[in-house]
Amino acid sequence: MSDRLVLAVDGGNSKTDVAILDETGRVLGTHRGPGASFTPDDHDWSVAALDRSVHAAAADAGIEGVPIADAGVFCLAGADLPADDRRILRALRGLGLVADPVLRNDTFAVMRAGAPGGWGVAVVCGAGFNCTGVGPDGREVRFPALGAISGDWA
Repeated sequence: MSDRLVLAVDGGNSKTDVAILDETGRVLGTHRGPGASFTPDDHDWSVAALDRSVHAAAADAGIEGVPIADAGVFCLAGADLPADDRRILRALRGLGLVADPVLRNDTFAVMRAGAPGGWGVAVVCGAGFNCTGVGPDGREVRFPALGAISGDWA
């Protein structure tokens, strides 16, 4: 087993997928847990559900304790505005799963899965509607899911 591990989390409203990989990309452990909205009203429940899902993947990989990995990317529903990012990052750092978590909206997980060149448009239509566009030059455009104010009627 490699000494350097990566934690990857795709957390949407309907499910949370977690994978732990070594530096060669070999999958060591996975888990699919419940979805979490990461809205302020569901924040504590969402953080606890994410923590349980990550620890289940760690158990699958034979990892105990924290930190679980050297690096971690969390693509999460509810990471729509800078205030959301600050709130969620505080919680992620408090869990100690990785030293310096990277947080993105869950649309970036869709982008990563479906755009091998790293650019394109990713749309999430689930409990909410959300969209991200990344140009070939790296510029990003977002349509965050903000409820009725942004036309997101879910």
